Amino acid sequence: MQASYRFLIDRFGSFRRLRGALLYWLAAQFLRDAPVVFMNYGYAGEGPDSAGPALLPEDIPDRLPVQLYHRLTADADMEGRAVLEISCGRGGGASYLMRYRKPASLLGVDRSPRLVEFCRRRHRHPGLRFSAGDAEDLDLADASYDIVVNVEASHCYGRMDRFLGSARRVVRPGGQMLWADFRPPEKIDSLRREFRDAGWEIELEEDISPNVLRAMEMGDRRWNELIERQIPKSLQAPFRETAGVRGSRIEQAIRHGRMTYLRCVLRRPLGAVAA
Repeated sequence: MQASYRFLIDRFGSFRRLRGALLYWLAAQFLRDAPVVFMNYGYAGEGPDSAGPALLPEDIPDRLPVQLYHRLTADADMEGRAVLEISCGRGGGASYLMRYRKPASLLGVDRSPRLVEFCRRRHRHPGLRFSAGDAEDLDLADASYDIVVNVEASHCYGRMDRFLGSARRVVRPGGQMLWADFRPPEKIDSLRREFRDAGWEIELEEDISPNVLRAMEMGDRRWNELIERQIPKSLQAPFRETAGVRGSRIEQAIRHGRMTYLRCVLRRPLGAVAA
C-alpha cells in the first residue's frame, strides 16, 4: 500500500513538473523579445509601506514584482553574502537583489536552459551568474550558500520534500531560505510539517494575500496588453490564467480566500549536518 501511494505521488508530481516546464517553454518562446524580466504576481503595500523601495528609473515599470522581492528579503542581511535563487525564471529578481542588496555573489538557477541563456544576455552584473539546474536535485556543493531565495515556483515542483531537502543541503548551518508562494488554506499545516520534516526552522510566516491581490489588480492592464500583443490567440487564455489577470482562477482563489499567499523565513539550524 505504501509503495502504491508513493507511486501515485511521483506520477502526479511528474505531471505537475511537466505542466510547469511546458508553460515556461511557451513563455520563453513568445516573450523572448518582450521587456519581461519578472513572472511573479507582485506586492503592493499600504500605509507607510505603500511607496515601496526607491528604484532606479529603469526599474520603475517593474515596481510591483520588485516589491515582492523587496518584501520577501526585508528580514535578511544579504550584503557580502553568497546568495542562491532557485527557479530564477527571467532573472529580474536576481538582478534586483544583486544591484540593490549587494551580496558578494548571486547564482540564479533555473530548469529551463532557454531562460538561463536569456538571463545571461539580459542581466550582466559583476558577481551575478546563471546556470541550468533542477530545484529538486541541485548540483551544487554542500553548505555553499548563506541565503536561498525561492519565489512563486514551488507549487510547480513535483516533490516539495526533495526541493526542501536539496535547498537545505546547499545552505550553510545558520543560513536562511526566503520563500514565497501560495497554497490552499487547508494545506498550510502540512506545508509547515514539510518545512520541519526537511530540517528547516520557521522563523517567520506572513500572509501577504491582500498585498498580492492588490498588485494583481494594479498589474492587470499591463499583462492583458502584453498577452494581446505577444501571444497567439489560441494560447491567450492559458497565459491569462498563468499571469493571474482579473477573473483568472488564481486571482479569484486569492480574492475569495481559497488560496493563501505566504512569505516565510526559514533557517537551517546551527550545528545541523547535511541531509
